[in-house]
Amino acid sequence: MKTSVVPNKPLRHAVKASSPPIRDIILLPADQLEAFAQQLARAQVITQHLRHSHRLLARLEMDYHALKAAQRTIAGWVRNRVPLCRSVEWLLDNAYIIHGQVRDIRRNMPAGFYRELPKLVTPEYYGYPRIYGLASELIAHTDSRLDEERLLNFLRGYQAETTLSSGELWALSIMAQIALVQNLQRLTQEIVDGQQQRALAEQWANEMIAETSKDPRQLDAILARHDQLLGPLDPVFAVHLLQCFLDLGSVATQFLHWLDNRLARQGMSFDDVTRITHSQEEANLVSVGNCITSLRFIADFDWATFFESVSRVEAVLRDDPAGTYAQMDFLTRDRYRHAVETFAKSTTSVETHVARQAVALALEAQCRGDEPVKRRHVGYYLLDRGREALNARLRGHASSPFARLGSALLQHTQPLYPAAILLLTTLIMVLMLLLAEPHSTMGYLVTLVLLLVPASDIAITVIGWMVMRVVPPHRLPKLELTDGIPASLRTVVVIHTMLTDDRRTQHLVDQMEVYYLANQEAHLHFALLGDFPDASQQLLPQESANLESAQRAVKALNEKYPGDETIFYLFQRQRLWNPVAGIWMGWERKRGKLEEFNRLLRGNTETSFISIVGDLGMLQDVRFVITLDEDTQLPRDAAKRLIGTLAHPLNHAQLNDAGTRVVEGYGVLQPRVAIGVTSAHRSLFASIYAGQTGMDPYPTAVSDIYQDLFGEGIYMGKGIYDVDAFMTVLDHALPENAVLSHCPVGVSRHKDHFDAWLYGNDIRS
Repeated sequence: MKTSVVPNKPLRHAVKASSPPIRDIILLPADQLEAFAQQLARAQVITQHLRHSHRLLARLEMDYHALKAAQRTIAGWVRNRVPLCRSVEWLLDNAYIIHGQVRDIRRNMPAGFYRELPKLVTPEYYGYPRIYGLASELIAHTDSRLDEERLLNFLRGYQAETTLSSGELWALSIMAQIALVQNLQRLTQEIVDGQQQRALAEQWANEMIAETSKDPRQLDAILARHDQLLGPLDPVFAVHLLQCFLDLGSVATQFLHWLDNRLARQGMSFDDVTRITHSQEEANLVSVGNCITSLRFIADFDWATFFESVSRVEAVLRDDPAGTYAQMDFLTRDRYRHAVETFAKSTTSVETHVARQAVALALEAQCRGDEPVKRRHVGYYLLDRGREALNARLRGHASSPFARLGSALLQHTQPLYPAAILLLTTLIMVLMLLLAEPHSTMGYLVTLVLLLVPASDIAITVIGWMVMRVVPPHRLPKLELTDGIPASLRTVVVIHTMLTDDRRTQHLVDQMEVYYLANQEAHLHFALLGDFPDASQQLLPQESANLESAQRAVKALNEKYPGDETIFYLFQRQRLWNPVAGIWMGWERKRGKLEEFNRLLRGNTETSFISIVGDLGMLQDVRFVITLDEDTQLPRDAAKRLIGTLAHPLNHAQLNDAGTRVVEGYGVLQPRVAIGVTSAHRSLFASIYAGQTGMDPYPTAVSDIYQDLFGEGIYMGKGIYDVDAFMTVLDHALPENAVLSHCPVGVSRHKDHFDAWLYGNDIRS
């Protein structure tokens, strides 16, 4: 006989798993799930009052620890070469997938999000989230086999009766993972129980055979005694006991007769228990395989696209009268949907009702005919200044006094921010003075002077930390431009440079080619804006040859990449005499180049450009300009992301009646500027300020107190700007010889122009 797996186990039956696998008797094909989900929706009752229930997450932890314990037991059997069922291979080979899924569940299911989910009050799932009940029912009626068709049919049928919230739809994947892990735990425990039944049957057989071998004449008494000790026989136990008796040969007749009578009293036969055991093993094998396959499906599935295909809120918002919503990128659409959720929670409204009211307000603005495009867009009422109108529409009145107070504080941040710093600095200094206890007036004065700088530094840090907690950073809304950059958003990328020699020129041309290869888009052009270095005369020897070399290089690049439009340009300025500096130089250097380039784009030929390579007529309708320095990189598709941001209706620059200030939207956007990997260690200074290198900075949202609190930022000469806004606000606004390079410093009487131009400069776009 075989050695028992559990040699010291007493002669009694193993305890079966407390919960059977999540597998309904009726398994439904994909085309019948829709009707079943409709019936389920009509039968379920939910409540919002069980907000503090954590039973599901606690239960998951218990199931996970039980699953790991069962897997360790099975692994021990494998090491001891104990024959096991085929389901064990699935479990052991894919244990890493199960553990990874549990880590994802812990990370993606915070307690706050769990509390917000509507709970069921039906008996089977009382206190559990509705979406968990749906996931469990779907898994039960598909034998844990999930795919896109089954999910779509099930949710389509359910939402024909009851609309699920956005939070529930997002939680579906997590709830399906939880249900699958729980089912795997039950299946694994059933496998362990079955193996324990086999081991126990082997013990019974060994004991009975050993007693019979000592005194064969007492066989009937031995069988009668064991018959009294045994309770109802488990099919797995009976089958393995049968196998043990069959190995005895001719001596087995009486044992088999006894076992046959024993099963007959339970209404079963050898064929019945054999069929039940084999069916159970095959069913478990299929279920375990389906669970593992479904966990892999959940990990690889595009849930973002699926969410938008089943979300009722998404369907309503796509009726945006401005037609902008469908053109935005996913993160922006998701932010709109979160805004709908926030309105729904604060006004106790249904999410679809909030979305319809936002669309209705946008449609009313469109019917008026004289409203700007942003007011005809649903985002104006979800994220922008139209929030108060939507709030009044939903509540029937204006927002609460607390909300109005918060809005008023955000509108008066300029006096409040320095006042808070001053107050905290004073408190810190007073506290330190009390602790120091100077013994004279002079001591007080010296202590105050010494404490001023550290106290103010502490105050600025503390207030900044508080602001970042209260006013989190937000990404600007963006258009996705899936079909490329349209002609209405024609953009030119300009690189400011000095043409000093052929080697430098060729490097710049090669760099421009790299930019193009990383951003190959229609209606996107690349140009070198060149100057000659400051000199004592207007034209130095060899500069004509250098210019001709640059012209040939740009023409060769256009010939290398032919098309319907000119892609690469060269704009070279001549030196002009500067009587203040007493030198020949490019007029107003970088700032002057941009001003003259803008005038050239709008048809003004009275500029200092002496050489233009490329079809200038093609650039007359350029809307945006992206400015780069020689050492600035333009990552893949970064140009399209910048254009999509500034082109969004909520970001359009709105000027005051005098055209001297941007009062809404943005005139210029600047991406986060980071030090590249190759430059991070060129010096100690660069190493200290490089921060995290090797990461694409464009999708990374970081908090900047001036941007988050004041809606403004510091322009560093690299970014994208609206040509018409630039021309309207800044053209001829600055006196000559007042701006060093492109930096707006030293001209206090023209600060309003710079504030207007830099309004809303976003460092995270």
